[in-house]
Amino acid sequence: MFFNSRAATVTKLLERHREIVGVQSANGIDAPTRQKLALELNNINSILDGYLQLVEIDPDHTKMLEQLVGNDTVHDKGTESVERLRELRTGRSDTQKTAIALVNPYTTSRVPEILAAIYVYKHTGAIASPKDLPGNIPHIIDQRMAAVSEAVSALIFYSICSMMLPGTKTHLLKGSGERLINMLFPFVGKRIMQGQLPENIWASTLSPFRSFCAAFPDLDFSKMTDEQIITLAVSHLETGRDPVERFHGGNGVMFGDVKLRANTPESNDGRGGAGAMINYVYDFDPAVRAERQALFKSKQFAALLAPHLAAYRNLVVPTASLRLRAG
Repeated sequence: MFFNSRAATVTKLLERHREIVGVQSANGIDAPTRQKLALELNNINSILDGYLQLVEIDPDHTKMLEQLVGNDTVHDKGTESVERLRELRTGRSDTQKTAIALVNPYTTSRVPEILAAIYVYKHTGAIASPKDLPGNIPHIIDQRMAAVSEAVSALIFYSICSMMLPGTKTHLLKGSGERLINMLFPFVGKRIMQGQLPENIWASTLSPFRSFCAAFPDLDFSKMTDEQIITLAVSHLETGRDPVERFHGGNGVMFGDVKLRANTPESNDGRGGAGAMINYVYDFDPAVRAERQALFKSKQFAALLAPHLAAYRNLVVPTASLRLRAG
């Protein structure tokens, strides 16, 4: 009875959340109404904080895996079926790859409803600086599921996806990706405190650089050296205009590294980012994240560059010789 009551409560909260978001997106709403809706939405979000949970997805939980099938809009390989998810994406706590989901655990079916998910790769090699962080999506996804035989040195988070209402483009919970990220590091930090992960572990996303090519529409990236591409990438990071950068920068990251030839070339993100991916490094200390968040909000982007990336600020790219030919 208690569980069913909670299920009904959360269902109503999520439905009302979607309703408000839909109204807010419409034109012609007066300021008082908009303010009233914003206050109600904030209240709903606060209540949902007490119900929603992060879980590591068990590969034996077929009903949960079914919710992930075909729902990675960033990199779809490995999500074609439950079997492919088990093979390439969702392992256990002792395997090299896994997935963490933000869920509504209170459903009438007793199957947790996934609102957002992120995939995790556990790296075991030495990491001396952000430059050493793994950063090649095809290599990560194509690896077969294997047990972790050494201490994990870095957690690489990739392909965050927010779930939609079936057959629509409406998020089950708008902002679920941001909520997942905000809950993720306390979730992992608890595992560090429990001795399940080493204290000196690195945590980084491997994120697409979606606006990179659009920022330099007249340049031919195929003519450039790696140094030139990274130099331009650093200059674009310093504008704060990339949407993925804004998402992670607002959460308090360091710009850890620029990885080249790191995305799937056939994907929209791969083409839009000239194949580049970014390691956004998260610190488990909330004070460090808050300091970096303040730097990002005040547009001090250069202060967030890892030292080896900051060195590229002094380089000049001869753009005149790298322009696309007209016609």
